[in-house]
Amino acid sequence: MIITTIRHGVVTLLLLMLCSPVAVVAAEEIEDSLEDVEQVVVPEIYRRDVKAPKIDARDFEVTAYVGILNMEDFGGNAVGGLRLAYHITEDFFMEAGFGASEINDDSFRQFGLNVFPSSQESLTYYDLMVGYNVLPGEFFWGENYSIPSALYISAGAGSMTFVDEDFFSANFGFGVRALITQAISVHIDLRDRVIFDSAILGDEKITNNLEFTIGLGVFF
Repeated sequence: MIITTIRHGVVTLLLLMLCSPVAVVAAEEIEDSLEDVEQVVVPEIYRRDVKAPKIDARDFEVTAYVGILNMEDFGGNAVGGLRLAYHITEDFFMEAGFGASEINDDSFRQFGLNVFPSSQESLTYYDLMVGYNVLPGEFFWGENYSIPSALYISAGAGSMTFVDEDFFSANFGFGVRALITQAISVHIDLRDRVIFDSAILGDEKITNNLEFTIGLGVFF
């Protein structure tokens, strides 16, 4: 019994010794064959030259506008004009404007008082203003379309001419600008054109002349 067990152990040991070299040789052959296998999928990477787009800087804006100019003591009349703005930065801009309207003294003539040589007199003005975009943002038209916009304030000075007299004016107000496209804008403005030395009705006084306008602008 003991002899048989020893015999089986010796046989098993001999078999292991014989198989070990075979296993090592087989592993080496498998490793060599793997090294000889070429990569089946070779990625092809196409590279293209990317050029940064040239952004057209449009700092100037010309706006045509119409609206109502209400002259203190004389009522309101239609007004129209042009504004040329230079956008210094995203926040600040400068603007030069010219406008034309009419002024009448009908409210006085009905009591027999003729303030002006004729009942209807032409009125023109020009000004230079500085503006600041207070609340830039956007509003939505429908669910998928947004329009960039900005609420701005502006102030400046200029001159107003009517009845052959020139009057210094200080102007201030606020407005909203909406960009319909990258080059076209819509403006809504409310401004006060203050005349400090108006003596048309006798004594000099300060008059507040409110102007409400809607304009269409083009950037270039």
